[in-house]
Amino acid sequence: MKHFPAYTRGRSVRNLFSVKVLFTFLALLSVPSAVVYTAYAIENKPPPKIKNDGELLPKATVIAVMPQTHQASILGHGEAVPHFALTLSAEVEGTITSLAPELQRGERLAPGQVLASLDPINYQKAYATAVLALAEANYAYQKEKQEAERAANEWARSGLEGEATKLLLRSPQLQIAKAKVDEAKAMLAQAEKALDNTKVKAPFEAVVVQRWAVPGQYVQVGDPIASLYGLNRIDVQVSLPISQWTLLPEPKDLIGNSNIELRNSHGDKWLGQVMQVDQHVDRDTRQRSLIVSLINPQEHARQLLPGMFLEVVLPARSFDGILAVPASSLSSRGEIWHLNDVNRLQKFAAEILFKDSNTLYLRSPFPRGSEQKSNPLAVLISPNPNFISGQTVEPVYVGEVAAR
Repeated sequence: MKHFPAYTRGRSVRNLFSVKVLFTFLALLSVPSAVVYTAYAIENKPPPKIKNDGELLPKATVIAVMPQTHQASILGHGEAVPHFALTLSAEVEGTITSLAPELQRGERLAPGQVLASLDPINYQKAYATAVLALAEANYAYQKEKQEAERAANEWARSGLEGEATKLLLRSPQLQIAKAKVDEAKAMLAQAEKALDNTKVKAPFEAVVVQRWAVPGQYVQVGDPIASLYGLNRIDVQVSLPISQWTLLPEPKDLIGNSNIELRNSHGDKWLGQVMQVDQHVDRDTRQRSLIVSLINPQEHARQLLPGMFLEVVLPARSFDGILAVPASSLSSRGEIWHLNDVNRLQKFAAEILFKDSNTLYLRSPFPRGSEQKSNPLAVLISPNPNFISGQTVEPVYVGEVAAR
């Protein structure tokens, strides 16, 4: 085997190390040069070229929009809730002896219908005791009246001068006897009410949402029997920011409006009525609310059920010279692109007055009385983000925008 001197091997290692240091230095030196070149290239990037006449022009799908008078509508949302919702509870204690067959989830109940019966024996006894106590109090009162009349007659026959004392004429005794009669009547009314409460009844026309009671269960006062929803009215609370309230009529003109459209996600619609307008702003949400109601919802072809989430359309004020454009026409920068009379692209910042699910209603950017204000505007339906102002395009017109 051939051996190399030690000093030769050391020199090779030093040469290799020097080469690595040189390459590292050159790499670090190239980084700022690349950054400077990139910045220069971006800053001096040539602008997009506008197509000249005779060249193939990009196409733009547009729609002709005429400034018109449109009635604003405010879209709100809310959950349908029953006007009356109640957890029916026991008002007396006792053992449940029977439940009505209709006390099941989803069953409809009539007002006053007996839903549950409690063992009445103790309350029957209390009622009988109260009846006896009233009879005895009446008897004592009648006797005391006779004693008071006798005392008055004896004083008249005595011929004594002066005025007889109330105690001598038995006035305090008569008052006590009368008070005991009143007390006995109140105790009887209380016993009668307790006995009647052993029959748990539906307070209004309702549907059963949940049942908790079972036969044989001993219930205390306040224990839940069932949860009920009223059937006569459904309410939807709609909360709106103050900015949208400026588009609505005054509360006195809003209350009673029975042409309020309610619709769910499946396309079902109902006409509700404004029943209430709050006269305060919620301190947490900073919004003001109103209540839209549907009377007798079960009588409609498509029943409005509690728990549905609804979209509420509130008619508002009318505006003149408004552009109704598709919602897709709004660019990511909040601008509307349109064509001038020579098919060159122009744009303006959208001032949205109101909107619905598919349409934006904008204030026209042109001054009143101008030619542009009175002529149709060719609005791009879906503006290309690569378009630039002043660029010439080939318009492709489609049908009218769906407006009110």
